[in-house]
Amino acid sequence: MTDAERIRQLATEGDPEAQNRLGDMYHDGAAVTKDHAEAVLWYGKAAEQGYAEAQKNLGWMYFYGYGTLQDDGKAVLWYGKAAEQGYAEAQYGIGWMCMNGRGVPQNDAEAVLWYGKAAEQGYAEAQYSLSLMYLNGRGVPQNDADAAEWCRKAAAQGHADARHNLRWMYRNGKAVPHISEENSGQCVFRSEQAQNVIRYLRDVYGDELEFLWPRSPDNAVFRRKDTGKWYGALLKISRKKLGFDSDEIVEIADLRARPDEMGSLVDMRTYLPGYHMNKKHWYTVCLDGSVNIGEIFRRIDESYRLAFK
Repeated sequence: MTDAERIRQLATEGDPEAQNRLGDMYHDGAAVTKDHAEAVLWYGKAAEQGYAEAQKNLGWMYFYGYGTLQDDGKAVLWYGKAAEQGYAEAQYGIGWMCMNGRGVPQNDAEAVLWYGKAAEQGYAEAQYSLSLMYLNGRGVPQNDADAAEWCRKAAAQGHADARHNLRWMYRNGKAVPHISEENSGQCVFRSEQAQNVIRYLRDVYGDELEFLWPRSPDNAVFRRKDTGKWYGALLKISRKKLGFDSDEIVEIADLRARPDEMGSLVDMRTYLPGYHMNKKHWYTVCLDGSVNIGEIFRRIDESYRLAFK
């Protein structure tokens, strides 16, 4: 007996998990001919027995009108049954229906409630949606800090829109973190701007500093995962090495720029020739507040793009 035959037998005997899996098979055309109407039939059998995943799937079929007539009311009904059982994707679905007034009266506060339930379970789409509600003050008082925190959680799971929005929040001063005692104790880079850069790399790109040289423990690089190329470095050096008349230690970032931009960018005050880098392609900026942190974030993004090839 094949796996498909075993699933069908169990489904026919009334096993709700098997009924849901058989519904998936008909939905996807896996080991059977794709048939959305049959998928609805089997999802329905499992859903009627209280199987949460099948209830969510049945709600999804009604929402899109796959294998049945499109019906927002029935979509809400079945999403709701799964949501009440704690099924995160269904909780998100109910939240979306409330926010958009589909099948239920439009209600932002109710949307926030359901997004929150799903977000607390780690459902990235709900985390991102909850972030937008806080950012725009829909259903909750506007709160940049909460918006940024939920956006970070979604971005950490690879949610592309969350990473894009988090980048915007950083650039516009809505998601700049403060230095925590934990971070300042764990990292050799202690300045506020350096800590903000480290958090930006982690939140927006999912990248961590790489300390490659045991003899230079105060030097670190960050690189793209797809190309393996560096798009920046953080270092601690004396200002005198940058051409200033001071022995003060300063934290700096080396970043990429287009060769045709270097002439207008490097002014020997805020933007300097790349320290220990090819000065045709790299420049240095001190992380001491001389350049606005939002501008530094923007230039990190540009450096990241230039490290593509």
